[in-house]
Amino acid sequence: MVRKTELLAIVHEELSRHPNARVSDMRKLVMQGALGADHLLSNREEFRVCVLAEWDDLPRTASGEHPVQLIDPDGRTVRLHLGACRALGLRAREVAAILSDQPLKRATPSAFVERWKAFAALAAEGRVAGWGQQGPLHVTPDVGIFHHSVSYGFASYRVINDVGESVVREALRAWGLVT
Repeated sequence: MVRKTELLAIVHEELSRHPNARVSDMRKLVMQGALGADHLLSNREEFRVCVLAEWDDLPRTASGEHPVQLIDPDGRTVRLHLGACRALGLRAREVAAILSDQPLKRATPSAFVERWKAFAALAAEGRVAGWGQQGPLHVTPDVGIFHHSVSYGFASYRVINDVGESVVREALRAWGLVT
């Protein structure tokens, strides 16, 4: 059972960060919260190299956003915003190591479908401002790779499957990102 109140708070946080988000962006948010980063962790060394390369290309100005964004109504899966981490002075290699060495989430597509149905219901109920007018949000089991819309704006983050996992939790504490 999806915690709709928690999901609604996650959606509102996303819309505060990206007010021009589209359906594809919300689908990506819900999917990442449900399924995590497992699809990117099949080649961990390649994943680490990509994080390091992206880190080097990040803007050098502070992002102003909190580095940790909850995306899972169960409170375990988050997005770690790389620009905010860099602005705080975190070391790229340490961040890349935590991200690439994290345990798999091992969720099934049904977790995504259940959450997407909950999001669609919230939108249809008018609880997501401006989203009820978009018509029904269709639910399909398709969990392919989705990209953000052009209107979404700049984003540079990676998903952490479980902030409660001991190594991840200790790193986030050491960096001052969680208590």
